Amino acid sequence: MINRNKRTDNAMLFHELLRTLNAIRERFMTSLERLDELPSFALLQNTSDDLRESYFNLKSEVPQKLSQAFESRFVIAIVGSSGHGKTTILNEIFPHLAKRGWLVTDVTDTTSQSLRIAYAPPASDSIDKVEVHSWDIDRIKSLFSADEVKLQNEKDQIQVLYHEDSIEVDGTNALFQKKDLKQFKFPLKQTLTPFPHSYPVPAARLNDAEFIRALTIKEQSSKLKADPVLRIDHTEYNSLQLRAVVKNISLYDGFETIKGWLRLSEEELGNLVFVDTPGIAVSGSIKDEVLRHPLEIKSNQVVLDLLENDELDILVHMVLCGGQSDFAILWKALEKSGKISMDHLCERLIVAVNGANLYFENDDLARHVKEGDHFQVTLEENILQKMSPRGRVQPACICFLDSKRHVEGSGFFSSKNYEKVYAQYKTEMEKWMDEDSPARRHLIHCRLLETFAKNIEALKDASDRGQGFLIQQIVVLIERNGPVLLIKKNLIRTTLLSLCDRLLQLLTRYYSDNGEVNCYATQRAVQEVFQGFAEDPLETIGNFCEDYIDGQIDACIRRCENQTNWIERSFLSCCSLLTDELLKTAKPPDDVAQIVRNYLDQQMARWARTWGYAAARLSPPSANNGRSRFLLHHSLQTHMREILYQLATSQTSLSDMQSFQQTEEDREIMQTILTDLKEAVRDGESLCTQYGVAP
Repeated sequence: MINRNKRTDNAMLFHELLRTLNAIRERFMTSLERLDELPSFALLQNTSDDLRESYFNLKSEVPQKLSQAFESRFVIAIVGSSGHGKTTILNEIFPHLAKRGWLVTDVTDTTSQSLRIAYAPPASDSIDKVEVHSWDIDRIKSLFSADEVKLQNEKDQIQVLYHEDSIEVDGTNALFQKKDLKQFKFPLKQTLTPFPHSYPVPAARLNDAEFIRALTIKEQSSKLKADPVLRIDHTEYNSLQLRAVVKNISLYDGFETIKGWLRLSEEELGNLVFVDTPGIAVSGSIKDEVLRHPLEIKSNQVVLDLLENDELDILVHMVLCGGQSDFAILWKALEKSGKISMDHLCERLIVAVNGANLYFENDDLARHVKEGDHFQVTLEENILQKMSPRGRVQPACICFLDSKRHVEGSGFFSSKNYEKVYAQYKTEMEKWMDEDSPARRHLIHCRLLETFAKNIEALKDASDRGQGFLIQQIVVLIERNGPVLLIKKNLIRTTLLSLCDRLLQLLTRYYSDNGEVNCYATQRAVQEVFQGFAEDPLETIGNFCEDYIDGQIDACIRRCENQTNWIERSFLSCCSLLTDELLKTAKPPDDVAQIVRNYLDQQMARWARTWGYAAARLSPPSANNGRSRFLLHHSLQTHMREILYQLATSQTSLSDMQSFQQTEEDREIMQTILTDLKEAVRDGESLCTQYGVAP
């Protein structure tokens, strides 16, 4: 049993951590809102291409998730291949849902959506609530635009027409086999339209077995009906269409079984959400008729979406004992997307081996048990070494569980008693931990030795079956790694901390700490550096360039001419030379020099675009033809003088700000924004340091 006092302390810690994370989020989002209404910031964007583009890019990177407050909920997904017993185990963990018919176990051919199971008090109005959610049109279209789906549809001559808010699939001229066509129940033309809103299942249909099965499984052709299953606004959906458009179904349960295993508070129960994902590595089905090719990949895409969108906190990979993991399919796709670090995934990954009784009931596995290499085969070779194309995976936890239904019903003529069966297994399993047992070495290698004895006791208990042990390991993982998981999910993977820091760095280039537009300070700094050019700018500029710039232009070009974008690089190299020589000659104080350098860096990038250096294309100079170097040399010589003239005579973007008078209210708002962002960065970095999270 988990220590109650420790859990209370953890709950308080989570509350404080979540409060800090949401305060950081609130400061950042409020800063964006205030900036968009600030007169000085609007004018600065009009006068600075760099500011305008940088701010636009930053806002475009803000994830939708930051628009809502962070929650302390932990979403636990059960992931595995079809036929490995995911739904059977969940059926025993959530008997209330099973009794109502929402966890169908008499078929393995389920539809491709996830079941999201959240907690609701048994006597509450929410306990029987069910909502169906669909994908948006872009996600539905992406199913059909996948390379493999396009190829197979073309081979079968299935036509796909994309409309703004729907997809039309036409198989009237498709090359289906006659024996397949005879089994088809649905029209060969199907229109797929996403739901305009979620569909709350009416009370009259909450226990309607026919409705539930049409929504969650693929019935045999003899039992299948093509009639509409549900209607939303003016659109009707048959079961085939629902297979393509439904994303997930939200269900609620009183978690009575979990309460029997663990003494969790109402709040702790409410923080747990379980997701039954569709089976990975499923093959196409004739039952999917004209939609067979997109639906073949949909199961994997549902799981990938959950992972890529960071909707999962803990992943339970369930594998049937003796079976092989297909997780590498997801791993490769996740690596390809680049949206999630696989190292981060391992620290919140639990491997659950289902059907531990098979070590004794399966002849092949029983032989490996006698030889002492059963963990080497079932864990190392079949799971840990197969989960990733990059090599062996070490999850945060490995546990064994079983199904009472399967153990007691495995006898053909008579049923068995679960506890009696496992009382026999227990003695043998305990021997695996003996010092002289070959299995012990594998338990140590898999980091299982410390928890294996408790896992055996849980397996032997007919009321636990290792399922309660799994839930306990999930809670332990949350208690141990919960703060780190929350920080990585809400602060790092949302890029919130990075966005706060980037926005702060951007604003401090244009504003002083007290919120004053620092173009005035920049203007004074530029005037100080160029005061020697004031009396006769043309002659002074000419002399300066002849003495310090012209003779080094060729060297700047030669350093860049073998690089990509050599023309732009040559211009920026000359600009850097110009800045260095200016500051070396003027010898301003360090703070003034830094202001001027920052300002000139921004201006140089703008001039590179304005004068065409960024887009220019010329063949690099060669031993036989140096004409392009000569042309560029002449252009750079002219523009270095133009830069100096604009700066010396205030013909830069600073002049646009001279007539602007910043109000006291404007200054105070900006000061608040800067203070909020500094506090957000400070608090975020402090959390990372405290919990050992890399920013």
